[in-house]
Amino acid sequence: MFIKTLLIKNYKCFNNDTKPLEFNLPDGQTAGSGLNILVGENNSGKSTVFEAIAFLRDGTKKNIDDIKNKQANKTDNISVELIFSGKISDVIDNYSQQNKKDVFKKYIYTDNNNEYFKLTRTSADIKAIQLWDNEDNVFENQAGIDAPLKKLFETNFVWSDTNPNDQAAFGSTTICGNLLKEIASKFEETDDYKNFSSEFHNTFNNEHSGLRKELKSIEKRTQDIFAEQFGDAVISFHFNELKIDSFFKNTKIEINDGVSTFMEEKGSGMQRSVALALLQVYAEELVKHPDETTTKKPFYLFIDEPEICLHPQAQTKLYRALLELSKNQQIFLTTHSPYFCFPGLIEQVHRFKKSKDNVITVNKLVDEKLKRQLKNNENRCFFFRHRDLFFSNIAIFVEGVNDYDRYLKYCENSDKNILSEHFYMMNGCDPTIFFENFCKQFNIDFYALVDKDFSVERSKWVRGNRQRFIRDIKEFIQAKDINFDVDKFKEEMEKEFAERPRTNERKIEEIEIKGVKITKVQNKNIFVLKHGEVKDYLNENGTVVEDKKEEKEKELNTIFDYIFNQIKEKTASAVVAPAV
Repeated sequence: MFIKTLLIKNYKCFNNDTKPLEFNLPDGQTAGSGLNILVGENNSGKSTVFEAIAFLRDGTKKNIDDIKNKQANKTDNISVELIFSGKISDVIDNYSQQNKKDVFKKYIYTDNNNEYFKLTRTSADIKAIQLWDNEDNVFENQAGIDAPLKKLFETNFVWSDTNPNDQAAFGSTTICGNLLKEIASKFEETDDYKNFSSEFHNTFNNEHSGLRKELKSIEKRTQDIFAEQFGDAVISFHFNELKIDSFFKNTKIEINDGVSTFMEEKGSGMQRSVALALLQVYAEELVKHPDETTTKKPFYLFIDEPEICLHPQAQTKLYRALLELSKNQQIFLTTHSPYFCFPGLIEQVHRFKKSKDNVITVNKLVDEKLKRQLKNNENRCFFFRHRDLFFSNIAIFVEGVNDYDRYLKYCENSDKNILSEHFYMMNGCDPTIFFENFCKQFNIDFYALVDKDFSVERSKWVRGNRQRFIRDIKEFIQAKDINFDVDKFKEEMEKEFAERPRTNERKIEEIEIKGVKITKVQNKNIFVLKHGEVKDYLNENGTVVEDKKEEKEKELNTIFDYIFNQIKEKTASAVVAPAV
């Protein structure tokens, strides 16, 4: 049983027009299949998703006005609606109270042979969870179901401001406390504990023990005074055996990483790492069925900013561990770290963005062609350095290292440093359309600056050195199965060197901005250099070359002024996360 869909209305930053969030479900085989990575700027609604799920399951003690969207009308209700999918009947059979099984099963509905179970909590009736009747298309109240419903699944939230020591403490509601409570309940039945219990009573309550002899004089004196003032009575001290979990309250975790000290004396990164490791163990224990080893209770893990206090390599290790866990269970995490955005698992990313009018949008990868390219490494375009894109609202793509370096210096020389925060490298011009589609999927403003050969099919050989030219010619002859006839060879080479138009998505147009003509791809923010490539425009230090200097300088200034003004306008009332 997994969380398939979540719909939040009028809860904190989510308004009444919010669209449902569709989550990734574990498939039991693929690492990361059940992982849901929530990225986006601060205050864009990521942690609110966690809070909304907690609100649905457990209600709230907060004032409704404090959690209601400030733009909502007085008559608007807060509502959080959740749809489960999967083997819901099996979960109810194994974990529901006997007298509630039929009640819950009444609300299971099927679609394409899949079981679904929908529930909601609203501010109209804040104390009750309502269940969806699919036949009558209405949510219904069922008395006394809240507590039994909670037993069908478990949640655990690790918030960004959670103190790792609190998670690793041994209180009744902490991870360690719950772990030891499970162990302790079984330990009470062992001979070791029974022997301990017998020794306890012999020491504290046996009349012949040394302690009891010391206490007899106090008991007698108390009894004599009581008898004189109030009447005859027998007074004695009796020591009740402590509950077993009481023995764990003063327990500490000792860590030896070369220096043996208690956990609270270690650094924050070490503390958080241990707490997250304990959480994973706790998850494994929690889902176990008391009788059926193959049956597990649904458990949903929510981690808010797992990167806090963790070194990048530690983040990577944690991420890999979560990938394995998420084969079989759902894990949700919010993050500001690119180390949790692996190129091959971009389908797991949900990108949150808040507009100027405070509307939350959430974007996922849905384009099937992009999915194939990213998942199967077809025409590999997206690399580790591109993970920062998820944390940017604006991206300017250039072809390679040489372009990146020269354009960056050019912007620094011309007081357009704001642009340098948004540059990203491709591998040549071929991935340009890929990245335009990618940015569109994730609601990122896209710009690109490419060489002239983006729009015309010029042979790669014209820019190669002699050795490469000869090698390619030989390969060409072999591939074409050509007998070396000079005239025929010349004819074939003219065909290869001929400039041919690209596909429609690369069709160019010439536009005029403030009296300067520039070339761009039709209906796209892809600007094409008119006179060749970056080295034909800029020196290594970012200054404009002498050949046709005035014309090229005007062209570059016009292009970058246009992008600069667009970015300046869009960032005037918002902080844009820089590209790393």
